[in-house]
Amino acid sequence: MGLVGQRLKAWSLPVFLFGVFVFLYLSLFRLPFTPIFTGGDENLYLPNATRILDGEMMYRDFFEFVAPGLTVANLGFFKLFGVRVWVPEVSLVLLGLGLTSLIVFISRKVLTGAAAFLPAVLFLTCAYGLMLDDTQHWYCTLAELGAVATVIEKRTRGRLVAAGALCGIAAFFMQTQGAFAAMGLAIFLLWEGQRAGQGWGEISRRLGYLFATFVATVLFTNAYFVWKVGFHRFLYCTVGFLIESWSAGRDADSLYAAVFELRNLIHWNALLPLGLFFFIHTLLPLVYVWFWVRYRRKGLAPEQGTRLMLLSIVGVLLFAGLAPAPTTFRLSTVTPLSLILLVRLIHGQRKPLRVLNIVVWVVAAVIAISIPLQIQNLPMRSLDLPRGRVALDSEYYDSLLWWSQQTHPGEFMFTAAGSEILFPLALRNPAEVRYVTNTDFTRPEQIRYVIAALEAKRVRFVLWDSRFDVNGALHSREVPVGTIRSYIRRCYRVIKTILGGDYRLEGDHLGPLRDYLHSRYHVAKRFSGSLEVWERNQ
Repeated sequence: MGLVGQRLKAWSLPVFLFGVFVFLYLSLFRLPFTPIFTGGDENLYLPNATRILDGEMMYRDFFEFVAPGLTVANLGFFKLFGVRVWVPEVSLVLLGLGLTSLIVFISRKVLTGAAAFLPAVLFLTCAYGLMLDDTQHWYCTLAELGAVATVIEKRTRGRLVAAGALCGIAAFFMQTQGAFAAMGLAIFLLWEGQRAGQGWGEISRRLGYLFATFVATVLFTNAYFVWKVGFHRFLYCTVGFLIESWSAGRDADSLYAAVFELRNLIHWNALLPLGLFFFIHTLLPLVYVWFWVRYRRKGLAPEQGTRLMLLSIVGVLLFAGLAPAPTTFRLSTVTPLSLILLVRLIHGQRKPLRVLNIVVWVVAAVIAISIPLQIQNLPMRSLDLPRGRVALDSEYYDSLLWWSQQTHPGEFMFTAAGSEILFPLALRNPAEVRYVTNTDFTRPEQIRYVIAALEAKRVRFVLWDSRFDVNGALHSREVPVGTIRSYIRRCYRVIKTILGGDYRLEGDHLGPLRDYLHSRYHVAKRFSGSLEVWERNQ
């Protein structure tokens, strides 16, 4: 490579990252610098950090089942920038730059030239750029990619120790995915050790380096919360609840998660989301199957084969960790390694492969240009809220304008149907739960705590979903999971979902809360859809 080629290679990554920054900024901010409020899932988690700033303790004073990493990260941003409405947008820009940088770094170990940038471009345009929610999933993905990048060239003691620590950090954000990442690396080390003829002593030492630092990091990062709330309470919230109750939620049902999304996308004006759905849901399994078939039939060069096998094994384990709840958003967070394998499989000198590469580049470029242009041209209005100025579409504008006129910062308000409006309006949640559901996901004792909080703090407003009254859960006897009858009933509910019916689950415990609202509150306003504002009687 000549001097000019070296300079082009040195400048290629900074130029690419500048393009990533422009894409993300135009997707998240209305020019010149007004953040776009979309009501994403990040608004469900941001109040956790504000409650800690108010002196409460996570898991003890309010309930949460996710690992504490996201709350700690949000606290760090609030300490650095202040509690402002644009903090999640800044976080998403930084996450996007970090994720794409790591994807390019890993890609350059198995790809050459411009092809090394294609997986990052596809990830940005077909996954991350369309799923811009500042949640724990992206932080977890960042740590997992860091672990893979650390060991992709060599598996020395220091690198394995660092990889184990990064998997521990991933578990700090998502307790299950961090463990699956560590398991993937362990399986790869077993495969590599047996293939190289290493003894069990050497393999065990390498596994020890990985898992010792993984466990140590998990213990260290969670120690403060265990100390503050107690081991049993922390274990119940982060492990016990997931085993006992989380599977009762609709998002945890794999059949429902896929079918419900697909049903909502079968419409003529949803071609891009529908294409994205099939791309994400078929890419992961098919790419790994394609790689394994090609590897067994043709083989690969030793060094390249080892690196690609690392990507495939870890990628399959990360996919397995999300298989029980395969929503498009969740699966998009584990696409980076499969995208690298995909580009590697279609990279070649044969004419069909060259044509396919050009088509993929063109499609990615069109999406990269069209998404920011479309967002910047959407009709939006700006609104000054307690935590900063935001740009909103007409539906959110009317809702937040009404709430801003009816409430004041610091006021208690319970949003039974979701808490995305609390953070921008600087409102406080009086209950220990973020919201309630009409399934076993919401426990009876949590309903009692909600009623007690509403009564003790004389909460003026409750945001309610009328579907909780109309589409209550089935009141028949619960069927043990795993029986033939339970699978028949699940299939029946999925068929009803496909045909447009309601998907109902066992475990409606909202009866006391409904009775309390009818006795103490009245409907003050109805928004579009099924949302109702209940105001306390004088």
